[in-house]
Amino acid sequence: MAAGWAYREVVVDVDPAAKVVLYTDGLIDRRDLALEEGLERLLAAASSERGRPVEPVCRELINALVPSEAADDIALLAMERLRVRDEAFRLRMPAEPAELRRMRRALGGWLRGIGVELEDTNDLVLACAEACSNAIRHAYGPSAGTVDIEARRDDGAVEVVVRDFGRWRQRRGQDGGRGLALIEALAPSMRIERSERGTVVTMRRTLRGSVSV
Repeated sequence: MAAGWAYREVVVDVDPAAKVVLYTDGLIDRRDLALEEGLERLLAAASSERGRPVEPVCRELINALVPSEAADDIALLAMERLRVRDEAFRLRMPAEPAELRRMRRALGGWLRGIGVELEDTNDLVLACAEACSNAIRHAYGPSAGTVDIEARRDDGAVEVVVRDFGRWRQRRGQDGGRGLALIEALAPSMRIERSERGTVVTMRRTLRGSVSV
């Protein structure tokens, strides 16, 4: 970090179908162009690209803003948040605690993408994370394994299924079971099916403002 500079982290929600453009200063800051004018040109050019596929955006911005011989190195990256069109979510993750963060981001993004409210999203992600954590702790020993997560929206509710392919070890002592109680509080309709092929935890939560029929 440069001396005298202070940085802060900012979280910004990006709406579906919105584009984010990242660039180095060489795109807008030149000897023959004031920085403010460069920013104005960038905003005007980026606005003209609305509705276009993300692939050609970088090329078009370069053509609009950069002279034939650029005096500085330029890096440009354009990204688009896609709308979620699939009513089903599927993810297979290694049975490792470090993978839980990736699962939470993926499931949370899918839920928000299909219009689930924040409180429902947070509760469903927490319930799923707890079920996955139980599978990681109890279904597998030192050997590697996987956990499958599936989710779908149905009749004003979301159903999440967590499936492992191991054999659960018996709990020691009396301190177990709190995870299942937490899942039931977050997704009241829960069932557990165990077999020689593994364990399946099915959780269903009625969304706020919905009435199941």
